[in-house]
Amino acid sequence: MAGPLYSSIFGFHVELLRAVKDGIFLRKMRLDRLIPVDGNSENAGIPCNGLVAILVVAGIFFFQVFAASSTAMGQSPAKVKSLTCKYATYLGTGGIPCTVSLTAAAGSSGLTVTLTSNNSEAKVQASVKVAAGAASAAFVAHIVTGLTTETATLMAAGGGATAKFSIKLLGNRYQIGLGASSIAFGGVLLNSPATQSIVVKSVGKEALKISAAKVTGSGFSLKGASIPVTLPPGKSETWDIEFDPTSVGLHIGALTVTSNSVYKGTAIVSLTGTGEQVSYRVELHWNAPAGVSLNIAGYRIFRAIKGKSGYQLLNATLDSATSYTDSTVQSGVTYDYYVESVNSAGLSSIPSSVLAISVP
Repeated sequence: MAGPLYSSIFGFHVELLRAVKDGIFLRKMRLDRLIPVDGNSENAGIPCNGLVAILVVAGIFFFQVFAASSTAMGQSPAKVKSLTCKYATYLGTGGIPCTVSLTAAAGSSGLTVTLTSNNSEAKVQASVKVAAGAASAAFVAHIVTGLTTETATLMAAGGGATAKFSIKLLGNRYQIGLGASSIAFGGVLLNSPATQSIVVKSVGKEALKISAAKVTGSGFSLKGASIPVTLPPGKSETWDIEFDPTSVGLHIGALTVTSNSVYKGTAIVSLTGTGEQVSYRVELHWNAPAGVSLNIAGYRIFRAIKGKSGYQLLNATLDSATSYTDSTVQSGVTYDYYVESVNSAGLSSIPSSVLAISVP
């Protein structure tokens, strides 16, 4: 066989295809010696259809290898996709956990992401490394003084892409602290004032200036507060909130405090209370009639408003006891009562003397 291997292979292809086209029967061929096919070769070999099968398989293998290489070559490298932090609004100083995420897992060498901040109040490290095979990495943004109110924008850059995250900083230079966010008085009797206290404190770095304090809601009022007032850092005042209901039912109000506090410059404390009517009852006691031969079966109790003649029977059935409780009286009314005894024959005695009772 003359010529290089490539020429032999090329010649083999040409002769094979021509032989098939011309209808020449190829009986035997050897693969270890690639020679032109002339139909008269004495070399031991394999049938032509076997060669075609081998060529087809080789072609499929080449296609698979080429396809895999093309896929690998077309895959985009990992780059920065997003930057997120736990808080978008932050009060005071401290650390804020943040995470930078990639579009895909980092390669075998990992990916170094550069970190920056446009505000000296929010400090970040120079970079963070996303480990090989990972798609994210965590870091902490540190808020330095916590005195200013402004916005800090963090930026992450890597793989030719960038991502940003903004944090609104709420400085605590001037800060109000309230002892409660709500005050519940519960049930309070009409015209019987109840009082609860609330502590107002300056918890910032500089003096808190309270310019106004107002209470709204029926029955509620503010006691013991001298407004305006300036509270140095750490100082506090105790104010009293009074609830004096004049009507029965639920009452809702609010304490609103206005100051130079950066956070909650207008602070609100909710107020609730229920006005309740005073509950009175009249308890009557008497002695059984003495020296009566007939058996006493029970007693009837009558009541009328003072100055009126129409008496009302209070008990529908006889009471055998020598006492009775009237729970239907109203405040500020005077009532007249008398009692009659009834024997076993159903006969009533003459009325007892009238007893007048004034309900407060």
